[in-house]
Amino acid sequence: MPLVHVANGAAGLGLLPFAVFSPLVAAGGAAVAVALPVVIHLLFRKRYQVVPWAAVRFLVVNERRSRRRVEQWALLAVRALVVLVPLLAMAAATPWAEPLWQAVRAGELEVVGNVPRTHHVLVIDGSLSMSARAGDRTRFDHALRQAEELVRAGRPGDGFTLVSLDGPPVAVVPRPANDPDKVVAELHALAGSHAPADPAAALALVADVLARSPRAYPRRQVTIFTDLQRSAWGPTLPRSEAGAPGPWRVLAGKADVALVDAADADPDNLAVVNVAVSDPLPLVGGGAVVTAAVQNFGRTARGPVGVKLEVVLPEGATRRRPLDRAAEDSLTRRIDTVAPGEQATVSFVLDGPLRFEDRGLHVLRVRLADGDGLAADDVRSLVVDVRDGLNVVLVDGRADPEPLRRAAGFLSRALAPPGGRAGDSQA
Repeated sequence: MPLVHVANGAAGLGLLPFAVFSPLVAAGGAAVAVALPVVIHLLFRKRYQVVPWAAVRFLVVNERRSRRRVEQWALLAVRALVVLVPLLAMAAATPWAEPLWQAVRAGELEVVGNVPRTHHVLVIDGSLSMSARAGDRTRFDHALRQAEELVRAGRPGDGFTLVSLDGPPVAVVPRPANDPDKVVAELHALAGSHAPADPAAALALVADVLARSPRAYPRRQVTIFTDLQRSAWGPTLPRSEAGAPGPWRVLAGKADVALVDAADADPDNLAVVNVAVSDPLPLVGGGAVVTAAVQNFGRTARGPVGVKLEVVLPEGATRRRPLDRAAEDSLTRRIDTVAPGEQATVSFVLDGPLRFEDRGLHVLRVRLADGDGLAADDVRSLVVDVRDGLNVVLVDGRADPEPLRRAAGFLSRALAPPGGRAGDSQA
């Protein structure tokens, strides 16, 4: 390596840094130079000194007391609610609180309790009076809807027996059924009839069902859906002065009994209660007088009441001549007034063009011109068998060549006079 000669000390000192230090060392030195003032500032910055002040100290103490007072009131309110909430919940379940809840927010009544498995016996009244209409529904439809609601509201494990009361009572579902859908399907399959109800037989059937109720049902309930028709239920209903009749005492000893009234109100009902014909054995070509009775089952007088007669001819038969205006008018009658609980009669004369022209079964149908809520009893029919003649057999106990000397000779002549038509009387 060649030697470098230094002329003097000053020149050597000026060239030495550039010859000895690298750029990286220079950058590090610059960074230290910049950071050093910052470090000195952070190490020797001015410290705050907390000086106690009497007024501020009292304010702090007062604030703590106020906060503690508010916390105590909040804690007292929470403790009061802990006590009041269970008390209010128990009071809300009492009977006197139910009208208050209904006034605040009306809704359907629901009872929730620890009720054991129940065997429900549902009795549906399907008699004639249950076909009375209240709006767009009949009483029978209303009873079915209420029974369905009872079935749907049943608890799991409840059993249902269904008894239909339309004439003689029938156990449609004789044994307890646990499937609500199947019970509802049987309810919808029921149909009312025009037969009168037999409550006494129904109560006896229900008592037999309860006697055979399985022990798996600790509780039993009988619910009867009916309109409590006075003519049918009057003799069997309990009376306060005489006590409950025997069938009701039997049921009360075995189950809870409830009567559900399916009738909103008793309608003012008019009914055709009887139709009769003057000749019980009418003949072809003969006439008759048809009498109809109309009864007012309501509480107010009704009138005027129009009554019409329809004559239904045998199948395939037609009138040989059309009816004139007078004949058609004779098939309509008017009753001025029918008093409450009373009957009124009207008569129709079948004569002239209204005579029986054909043999066979004729239907005499009497109906009210203006119907009411119970349409089933606004019409009544009577079937009469019109004959060509009456066949008579004469037993002659004494023989004689002369017809009039026989025992039945004169009777035969009276029944079949000479010159008469063979069809008038066949002897």
